Amino acid sequence: MGPVALGSGLLLLLLSLIAKPMADANSGWTEQQGHQLEAATAHLHALSHQHGAVNHSHSDSVSDSEAKEDEFRAAQNEYAELRTELERARSRGADLARIARWSGIALIVVSVVMYAGRGF
Repeated sequence: MGPVALGSGLLLLLLSLIAKPMADANSGWTEQQGHQLEAATAHLHALSHQHGAVNHSHSDSVSDSEAKEDEFRAAQNEYAELRTELERARSRGADLARIARWSGIALIVVSVVMYAGRGF
């Protein structure tokens, strides 16, 4: 098992070096999602200015203020969801590379310990 574990460990280490760039190339984040995030960011930014103005001005009716507050919260939620999707897409490759790297290191350590134990 020693040489197989060592070879597998080295293979996993090599895989960890190429896993992130390969996963980044196919991250699952589309151009359309990028445009949606950009639009959501701009919309939230515009609403944040209005939201600040509403807080300083009491000329709007209560129902208008509540409607603007609801729209602001909805924009915040949409932005947060899209941002979470982006972060997930970005981390996929890193997670795969990390798993491969540590699994490879573990297999190499196990094979070295087994080999050293046989020599004594």
